[in-house]
Amino acid sequence: MATAAMALLAAGVNAVDLSVTGQVRLRYENLDQQFRASGQGSDQALLARTLVLAELTQNRWTLAGELIDARGLLSVADEDTTLGTSSINPLDIQQTYLRYQMPSANCSACYSRLTAGRYTLDIGSRRFVARNRYRNTLNNFTGLHWQHQSTADQQWQVFYSQPVTRRFDGDATDNSPKLDKENHSTQFYGLYFADALTENTKTELYWLGLGEQRNGNDSARNIQTLVNWWQTQQKSWRGQIEWAYQWGEVREGTNNLDKKAAFLHTEIEWQEFIAGIPLTLFFDYASGDKNRSDNEDNSFDTLFGARRFDFGPTSIYGPFARTNLISPGASIELNNPFGQWQFTWRYFRLASNDEPWSSAGIDPQTTSGAASNVAQQLELRWRTNSQDDHWQWEAGLNYLKAEQLMQAADKNNATYVYGQIAYQF
Repeated sequence: MATAAMALLAAGVNAVDLSVTGQVRLRYENLDQQFRASGQGSDQALLARTLVLAELTQNRWTLAGELIDARGLLSVADEDTTLGTSSINPLDIQQTYLRYQMPSANCSACYSRLTAGRYTLDIGSRRFVARNRYRNTLNNFTGLHWQHQSTADQQWQVFYSQPVTRRFDGDATDNSPKLDKENHSTQFYGLYFADALTENTKTELYWLGLGEQRNGNDSARNIQTLVNWWQTQQKSWRGQIEWAYQWGEVREGTNNLDKKAAFLHTEIEWQEFIAGIPLTLFFDYASGDKNRSDNEDNSFDTLFGARRFDFGPTSIYGPFARTNLISPGASIELNNPFGQWQFTWRYFRLASNDEPWSSAGIDPQTTSGAASNVAQQLELRWRTNSQDDHWQWEAGLNYLKAEQLMQAADKNNATYVYGQIAYQF
């Protein structure tokens, strides 16, 4: 990277453009009535995240570095609060890469671009590969990433990488840095294609591979995921369908299991349902293990995807992940001079009663009187930006109403509230 920087500067100081951008965010969270099997009472956290991205650009070359500092503040989180590397990553290198971009004669928006180094990545719907937004820390990868925009609507992507393991020294509440490192025993790779079928409809098809090499009886995944995402935008409504099939082999202890899992998301929005207020209906299915005693693993793996936009806030909350669930829901959105308001209802049940509720660790097979119905979730979110878009304020309330499985595990209704402020520069 130092050699690349010297090469850019050697081309002439006046020819090099430097840009520095970033974000500082502060969020307070409180969870009343812990729903996880291992927890009880209430949890709270005050989380701060700072991101600073510097880019040196000369003609077709870009050298970039991004720092992250994600930590808890003022000892608000007690020893029972569930904080880990999804919340804490004090002072580390989020990205450092060299990028070459070559324009294309096909169209003004067409290009070929190769990135080498450590980078963050959004693929398709972001349900399987994402640069996280709500979560306090971000997924990142080290390797190669090639993008080719062949027409205004058609794009190819290929990447091969090693996921980066986030680390901190000591306890999470200590906020002591420990450099992140690449996981050399894991390879993550993929091929992506997107194109417009009509003026209003587009499709995306991508294949993702994950290979883990582990010693002894450590768990390992060697799985492939095929994803197809369809979106359409009509005059008065929009819709999307995304499905995925997963296959391969996973190792749990001394057992090698065949991976066979599936996922489906459907969504339709009427943009002016009542008095200009849009209504969205959606449904999610992610398979769970049908029989824990056989030689198959049917539990869907969401890989490195984000879930906040589907299932609500994560962080110390995050009751549901994209595995072993059936979840219909609806939401309405209202924009007024005071900001954007969104109200969402979701119902959650297990797709398979033979696998635990993954985010809570509650097992229907060992919980007397348990059923597949888990909970209902009501969410209210408010968000507004300053006129110059530098500042953003956001607050939310989530109410988790216990159904049969939570009740059988002696878990009460839970309430999660948060408030955050972010400054973008």
